[in-house]
Amino acid sequence: MRLVLDPRISNGDFINKTLIACREAFGKNDPSQLPLDLLDALIFFLRFKKITSQDRDSCIQFAASLLLIRNQKLRIIAFEIILSLNPTEEFILKFLEDSNCRIRDMAIQHGIGLNFKDHRKWKAVIFKLLQDENESIRLYSLRSMWILHNETMSSEFNLDETFLRLCDAVNDPNPMIRKNACSLMGTFQNASINMLLQTLSKKMYVSTGNDLGTEKRIKLVDSSDFEFDEANVVISATYGAFIHGTEDEFMLVRSAAIDAMYEIGVVSNEFAIKALGFLVDMFNDEDPAVRVKAVHSIAQLNKISTLTLTDDTVSSVTLILLDKDPVVRQLSCKMLRGLRFQTTQILEEIVKVLIKGISSHPEDEEHIMLALSGIGRNHTSFIVQLIPKLFLLNVEFLPKEFKIDDKNHLSHLVLVFNSVYENENILKSLPTYVLQRYSYVREKYPAVIPDIAKLLSVNNLTNIIAPDIFNNSKSQGTVIGLVKTVLLDVALKLDSGVLNSKEIVQCEIRY
Repeated sequence: MRLVLDPRISNGDFINKTLIACREAFGKNDPSQLPLDLLDALIFFLRFKKITSQDRDSCIQFAASLLLIRNQKLRIIAFEIILSLNPTEEFILKFLEDSNCRIRDMAIQHGIGLNFKDHRKWKAVIFKLLQDENESIRLYSLRSMWILHNETMSSEFNLDETFLRLCDAVNDPNPMIRKNACSLMGTFQNASINMLLQTLSKKMYVSTGNDLGTEKRIKLVDSSDFEFDEANVVISATYGAFIHGTEDEFMLVRSAAIDAMYEIGVVSNEFAIKALGFLVDMFNDEDPAVRVKAVHSIAQLNKISTLTLTDDTVSSVTLILLDKDPVVRQLSCKMLRGLRFQTTQILEEIVKVLIKGISSHPEDEEHIMLALSGIGRNHTSFIVQLIPKLFLLNVEFLPKEFKIDDKNHLSHLVLVFNSVYENENILKSLPTYVLQRYSYVREKYPAVIPDIAKLLSVNNLTNIIAPDIFNNSKSQGTVIGLVKTVLLDVALKLDSGVLNSKEIVQCEIRY
């Protein structure tokens, strides 16, 4: 190493002296006598110094002679020397199938940085190396395949064929390879829809119809119903690839699978709808980071594709709303603001759990109310059906007024007032006292309750609410003062005997 740093020795002299010393040791027919420290210095020198073509040829000739011996340690050093000299693509391809796994590993790693030309040969070798016994070789082969496909856009690397190889790698014994395979799968948004949907099912997807006027349709079939040569069936490596990814024992693999499903769902509405159930299943994951990622992915996908929660997914959603991690709970509330529910029963169950969350986690109240506001706006038809339940209405009796500070009642008001904003016809089915409480609820939750003053005016309902409150020109202190005035007026009349019990009831209803 001192020779390398010595400024008095030229580059050519250093190489000549090193090669002479190595040849002398090699000539004794005892490879173990080769100065390994000097060979390491030569590798360091070749990486950082400029040399003449003559010196380069001398180094290659010497290293090539070392590659012919049986001593594997020296062969590896010799191969490192040649790699330091930027060998040709043909040379690298030759050693990708070397018997020494370390040499194969160095060759595939070096090959990633090359400007590939012989795509046919690279494809054949890489597909073979994907099954190599060495984990590092399989990992770099996976990356090389992806680079060849995406950067060179070679016709040799068919889109679906490359995606198929990635799906197969999801079952690799090494977790880092499985993680990388899932991540790279997410970049194949343009793979055929059959192939993409197959990753979410362990049954086969086949195409029916043809290109001569018959519309192509995709359907699930049992593998026993078709022979592989009689149907357009995706090869078995894709069967449930993302399912395997989301069920992996390693968090990094599960997380990568979620990311990939999101990336594909962004550009494929059909895939996003199909993936929803599997993303919801990830709400049960033991790692909070995975749960957060699943919730966030659904929320983002819903901005592009309208997603609907079904009976199969509601149990997982209700569980995550009561998650021990506050970040998970609050992100779940944000997610619910945009989702659709398939039935009124699902809506009732979700709302019930959200209201329960106000009691168990008071710090989440604002997030829960925002979730209820979104649910109300997105499900006006369901809210109309639920109004009798929400306010315990009965045609045979006067509506019973709930306490104004009752969290259940306030939650129902948030639902209803947001539904009214989308469908003013709901106003006709609301009890009078509910409308009277609009101003109070709007002032308590200004970010949650929409302004429906114009709707009330159009429907001639402004007289139900005190003018000052309706115009929103008074503060909350004014509202409290007005209530005190009403109560004092009632108390004075009671004391003077002006009011009887029937009139008291009428006063309560009025105010």
